[in-house]
Amino acid sequence: MKHIIGPTWTSLAVVVALITVTWTVSSVGYFDLTQAFGWSLGYNDAPVALAIYYGAWALVVNLVFRPDFSAWTRRRSPGEDLYFLPLMLVVFAVFALKVLPRLPEITPPEGKNVADIAFAEPWYFLPKTVEILFQQILLTALVFEMQALKVGLWRMAGLIAVLFGGFHLSLALTDATDFYVARYTVAATLYGAIFPYMILRMRNGFFAALGIHWAFYAFDTVMLHLVFGGRAEGRAWPFWQTVQNDIFRVQSVPFVQSRFRRPRSGSPDRSRCPRPRGTARPLLARPLRRRSSAHAD
Repeated sequence: MKHIIGPTWTSLAVVVALITVTWTVSSVGYFDLTQAFGWSLGYNDAPVALAIYYGAWALVVNLVFRPDFSAWTRRRSPGEDLYFLPLMLVVFAVFALKVLPRLPEITPPEGKNVADIAFAEPWYFLPKTVEILFQQILLTALVFEMQALKVGLWRMAGLIAVLFGGFHLSLALTDATDFYVARYTVAATLYGAIFPYMILRMRNGFFAALGIHWAFYAFDTVMLHLVFGGRAEGRAWPFWQTVQNDIFRVQSVPFVQSRFRRPRSGSPDRSRCPRPRGTARPLLARPLRRRSSAHAD
């Protein structure tokens, strides 16, 4: 595989430094943009503009590491890619447009700093998806650089887990809570550990890894809505109350009534009647055959 720099340990250090600088500059640029234009809600205020911003970063990184990606592009399975990526994008859209608006509205307690993803609107996930794509291009370039040095898969997983998880410790420099930093750092470490295997050993591994990365943000959003939702009305876990109501409403369906109907009035409920003492429950209509010794364990 042809690389932008010869595959040596020095080149690996240069690539790690380049990725770190790119990631840092893109993050600083994001905060500068939001402050300059007054986008206090970040992705919610300017989803299209910030998607273009991270899309430009992803394009630049892709052009820089294009020699590393050329061989991987030829290895992909075109047949699977035809349906895998569109199906994944449909799932993303269904969550953002259908599931997210149905979650309980968040009313955080006073004095608590809740992450901005808790207030995500459907279009929030457009720039978030492009940002995840940008991060994955950087990680993929790092995987290919390590592969060129013939780094073992287990060692590669450990190194990328430490690097990816360690970078998320920079969240402590913002106004994020300690729990927020901890859960994102742990999740990034675990994700970094499985990322090399998905890229090098799985078909459509890049898109599958993107789906896992995206799913974590979706899961975190749902949990924040469930924890902080409905507090203003004094109700706990209103989403689960809605789910329970939907489940119980299913019992009005004739099929469900026939399966779980109550006994008629005047007829005993045999499931609650005690069995007369001295009687045994029949096991089988036919006696069990003894197995031959040849088949004994």
